[in-house]
Amino acid sequence: MMSRALRYALLLLVKNAAAQQECGGFVLLGFDLHDFSRYGEYFRNDSKMTLLQAGSYYGADGIEEYMRFAFASPFLDEDSIDQKYGPKAYDGVTCTFYRAATARLTFKAPAVAGASLDVGSYSNIVYDIAGNYVKYVQIGFQKPYLETFFGTMTNTNEMRASICETMQSYCPATWEKQAVQSKEACTARIAALPIAEGALAAVDGKSQGCRVLHGVFAATNAFHCPHISYEPEADGKGDVKCQVSDPDLDARLNDADQAAFDSYLASRNIPVDKGFVLHPTLPCAANSDCPVGLICDLSTPPASHVPVVEGTTFDDAMRELGSEIRVVMFPPSSPPTPGRRSVLFGSHHPSGSCALP
Repeated sequence: MMSRALRYALLLLVKNAAAQQECGGFVLLGFDLHDFSRYGEYFRNDSKMTLLQAGSYYGADGIEEYMRFAFASPFLDEDSIDQKYGPKAYDGVTCTFYRAATARLTFKAPAVAGASLDVGSYSNIVYDIAGNYVKYVQIGFQKPYLETFFGTMTNTNEMRASICETMQSYCPATWEKQAVQSKEACTARIAALPIAEGALAAVDGKSQGCRVLHGVFAATNAFHCPHISYEPEADGKGDVKCQVSDPDLDARLNDADQAAFDSYLASRNIPVDKGFVLHPTLPCAANSDCPVGLICDLSTPPASHVPVVEGTTFDDAMRELGSEIRVVMFPPSSPPTPGRRSVLFGSHHPSGSCALP
């Protein structure tokens, strides 16, 4: 008679074999968040992407809009540095994978031009086996990064003015409903709003952060015009956004995921309590030379350039579902070398650089 232990071992082997075969479809799908041209293959109408602080985005088009904000906003350039994929769960219907990644962001006007940072993120990706598509993506960042992104990098008068210019130029119906009808007054009203809201630093309510996010959307999709309105205005689906914050607490990373994210950040020499590294690319001679939220560090001269290497697709990172594969393109320990883009300051510059307090 077959022992209980042997039966369990055989059942486990069969389950693992099924998982390898059925979850292999995710690898063959070649899921790459940077490849917008294939979002119609990756996602379906019921696909959902969620960031705790910003809300949920649905379908290929909605998810693409959010990811374009993250990867290809008018005010930043994004370059992948590192990605790590691995399997998490298999239930016979779906396969869940994690993705830990580091990206370099280089900002340009109307954000803080010349600022550069490396940021880590952690995602859960749920793959529908029968439908051969990604059903759900949960994305997490450390809160201090989001506070710096919205509270420093996009916290400029030029950014607020650009939101009002978008409303005036691309959203005439929304503009006509505003209580003020000048760009200056519009900018002042946005400046009076909080950057983010609550202990989570949410940017889904009546905040500047929500308008930064949807201002980028509205510039190419009029559906989002009501979302940047100061006065409440329903969109084409009857939803009113950027007025009342209501984050989905279920979108928070659980303890195990947060621990895995922290471990990943540590492996990349990124401070776990921050979730990002700010590069010394902004020259200064005094605190007043630095953007809000930063101070002038006179002990660190500004970097002459920020090297960036070309990004790639990361199919290799998903070829073996049973192992965690890292793709390293520009390790933090590598010495600076000229890249395809640099932030230059010339031969005369102040002696310090802007840094975190």
